[in-house]
Amino acid sequence: MKRRKQEPSHVGHVAIHEAAHAIVAAYLKVPFRHVTLRRFTRTDGGHLLMEGLRGIRLYVSDRRGAYRQRSKKEVKAIVNRKYADRAVVILAARAAVEAGGFVSADGRPISTSKFKAGYRYDEERLKVIARTLRVAEFTAWRRQMLKRARDIVSIPHISRSILWVAVILEHELTMHEMKLGNGLVSAQKVREALRGGRELSAACSGGVVRRNSDQHRRPAP
Repeated sequence: MKRRKQEPSHVGHVAIHEAAHAIVAAYLKVPFRHVTLRRFTRTDGGHLLMEGLRGIRLYVSDRRGAYRQRSKKEVKAIVNRKYADRAVVILAARAAVEAGGFVSADGRPISTSKFKAGYRYDEERLKVIARTLRVAEFTAWRRQMLKRARDIVSIPHISRSILWVAVILEHELTMHEMKLGNGLVSAQKVREALRGGRELSAACSGGVVRRNSDQHRRPAP
């Protein structure tokens, strides 16, 4: 998938980082409770609170309507896919920040190398997942997961939704600092933002199609 070039972002890179975690988690249906920019430790810049693996049905129906129990091989494949999705969620932050085109207050581009320190915890979690999956070649596997993440965040309604949630996160943090809120953005709000981004993209696409079709329509006699 060809990555779409984004306009320079004036939203903080930490907000984009956490918003990307959240939106991609919602997109891949990885369960989480909330996302926030609140600092709970000195090195913390925010976090996404993911929940444990769930939603694995041990019994499924066949074409005849009868139920059967999934084999251990099938269950393992589902678990592995869910862990891989979590890896993509983790790497989505890097993918979104790299695509963000961040600029400083004076309008100069900011190198993404300045943000590398913020990925340390993400990389640690990624290695835990790799060990859980018994990945033989970590570098190749990580490259594959990062490509998935980049492909996802380049989808127009995903990138738009990430920006929306980033703005909401910064607002909620400001309200929390004023003691007017808890600074948290719930998973439900994130899903609503994702749905809104998808609907807006669909409406825009529909408008383009209609305008193009009107241009090629012959005038009535």
